Amino acid sequence: MEHEDSHSTGWNEPVLRVSDVNASVRDLLRDAFPLVLIEGEVSGLTKHRSGHWYFTLKDDRASLRCVMFASSARRVRSRIDDGVLVRIRAELSIYEARGDFQAIANHIEPVGEGALRQAFEELRAKLLALGWFDDSLKKQLPAFPEIIAVISSPEGDAVQDVFTNIYRRFPIVELVLEPTAVQGQAAVREICNAIERVNTMNPLPDLAILTRGGGSLEDLYVFNSEQVAKAIYESDIPIVSAVGHEADYTIADYCADLRAPTPSTAAELVTPDAREVYGYFSSFEQRLVELALTSTGELRNRTINLESRMRDPREKLTAWNSSVGDARQRLYRTVQRVMALRHTRVSHSEQLLLRQSPSNRLAESGLQLTRTRRQLVSLARSNLDKLQERVVSMGRNLHAVSPLSVLDRGFAVVSKPTESKFGQVIRSTTDVQVGADIDAHLADGSLRAEVKGIVSKKRE
Repeated sequence: MEHEDSHSTGWNEPVLRVSDVNASVRDLLRDAFPLVLIEGEVSGLTKHRSGHWYFTLKDDRASLRCVMFASSARRVRSRIDDGVLVRIRAELSIYEARGDFQAIANHIEPVGEGALRQAFEELRAKLLALGWFDDSLKKQLPAFPEIIAVISSPEGDAVQDVFTNIYRRFPIVELVLEPTAVQGQAAVREICNAIERVNTMNPLPDLAILTRGGGSLEDLYVFNSEQVAKAIYESDIPIVSAVGHEADYTIADYCADLRAPTPSTAAELVTPDAREVYGYFSSFEQRLVELALTSTGELRNRTINLESRMRDPREKLTAWNSSVGDARQRLYRTVQRVMALRHTRVSHSEQLLLRQSPSNRLAESGLQLTRTRRQLVSLARSNLDKLQERVVSMGRNLHAVSPLSVLDRGFAVVSKPTESKFGQVIRSTTDVQVGADIDAHLADGSLRAEVKGIVSKKRE
């Protein structure tokens, strides 16, 4: 068909379709201009809901239609509006469906940001070489801060985010706002002065948060200054940097003791969650109660066991008194038996004498017998008195060694405290320690005392 049309018109060139022409031009443009930098003023900027940007770049003599797809537009951090002079990195192509010549941009930034970015990289390399970014210099943030200083503009959204999130998470903390400009020529000096002021507060804050919202590289210029970096580096209290959005990095972020991607994240990083802390302490309290109950039960069982094995000293005293009484009775019965035996012998001898003596010796024998009888009686009484004295002496000796007698003489039995009995008797200064409670048992009761001091007597 194309061949016939060619002969009918007299043309020898092949006839191309529009789509073929546009595709060929597209390929030629891509080969001839793989990547170019174009500078111009933005006009007719449209940000489609798909994420694509459509705009026109123009100068005083021409205009160029441009498109930036969503994958590239998401990486743009600078503020781009109509009338802004920008520089784009793009490849030249055509929109084949309409044959429109266009540039496909993959990067865009306002004119002047290139110099700022170069200055940023040079300063970052310098401070890195000085060691200002070393992790070993990062100060530890307290787990439970009491005072937090916030260095920011009072009118910004960033300071509101910080205050709101900190009070939501940890309402007992005290927040101190140190107002300062965060943009413009005077902001560098104001931020440095604010950092110096928070380091001289009384009481001293536990940390400071340096924050502002996002913006272009030019908007964040003050946070890329060497003066602000030096103020952060020399700060005695930890500095948390929360500047811009998550993708924004500044020199302040590298120098700070902690970098937070956003102001809200900074609030979460510097404070504990009060609900988690409360849950932790509740669990700890429950464990302490359980441990106390277990320990109390074990001590109670040990006490009961010791009480069952311990004998009351009064029982021993009662037994000793009973033994003394039994000994006294046995001694008295022995004396009676001896006296009865001697009386029997005397009577027997008297009868023998009466039977064997003549009448003329009867009187004399009677007198002798009487004397003998008296002697025997006297001797018996003397022996009886001696035996009684021995019994009395033994009784006194037994009574003297009796603990109850010792108590009657003003002495005391000292023991470790117990509820109803003497407890463990303290025999040495090494049985107790200073501050321990002791019981002193007297004849008419007991005293509770505390050991104030110990003086040991050296044994020879």
